[in-house]
Amino acid sequence: MKLANCSICGKAYLNTSGGRDHCLTCAREEESNYSKIFEFFTLCPAATAKEISDATGIDVKVIYRYARENRLRFVKVDSDIRCEACDEMIPCGKMCENCRGRLLSEVKSWRERLYSVKKRPLNGARALKGVVTS
Repeated sequence: MKLANCSICGKAYLNTSGGRDHCLTCAREEESNYSKIFEFFTLCPAATAKEISDATGIDVKVIYRYARENRLRFVKVDSDIRCEACDEMIPCGKMCENCRGRLLSEVKSWRERLYSVKKRPLNGARALKGVVTS
């Protein structure tokens, strides 16, 4: 258990949940907000974030945050959610598919380079290969 500050209200709380960064009161409110949004969204799947906000009374910023966290994947794009790499409009998450693919291929390339460097023996190890020690 760690003492932490809630990322929403700022109050101190004992962080026992591991993954959450907010207190129990705010966690309950978050779940309640998400349930309201999800219920409305199932009734009106083509609704924009503004329409969801007007109907549920939940701030548009909260709806956008859920979209960035990939909790709401099908919110119609009417927001300022943009790819952090190329600034293109995206429906959810932090990166567009093109930038995500490019990043994954770069990571894979670096991983392969690092692995190939680890597999190569050092020059000193090659020199000692034929030496017998007693």
